[in-house]
Amino acid sequence: MTTWRQDYFMSLRARDKGEQAQKTLYDAYTRLADRAAFAHAQANENMKPAGVIEEPATVPSIKGITPKASVGTASNMETFAQIQKDLSVAQRSRGTLQSRLHDVSDNLQRSNLQAAIDKKRLDELASEKVALARRLRDRDEELRGKAKLLEVGVAISGLRRAKK
Repeated sequence: MTTWRQDYFMSLRARDKGEQAQKTLYDAYTRLADRAAFAHAQANENMKPAGVIEEPATVPSIKGITPKASVGTASNMETFAQIQKDLSVAQRSRGTLQSRLHDVSDNLQRSNLQAAIDKKRLDELASEKVALARRLRDRDEELRGKAKLLEVGVAISGLRRAKK
């Protein structure tokens, strides 16, 4: 029997897995929304004459709540226009930050891959160094052994000459 915590974590993992499966769709929609907001903000900035405040054609609803129709005072319209402008600026900066994050993530991935390749190469060079050091030590021992044999051979031939 599973506890409520395990059930909760399993449902969170299932939700995360579903969201990750649709990540490309979410990203594509977000980029599209950012481009649309940017284009809308550019169009509004280019079309508004100085000092004129115009009432928006449609007021977006938030989570099913529609704003009440009110007498369009200049103060309310200025506030709405400022909020709309702030939203477009925030969406633009979000898009910029997302593209920078993507670039930095790609760079990090490339760097990690290069680091892994470099580490593998360092490990290979370290093992080659150990093998070469062992061969050098063996060669030195062999040469010392041969030198001793030569000394013994010279000493024996010297004794033989001395006996004659």
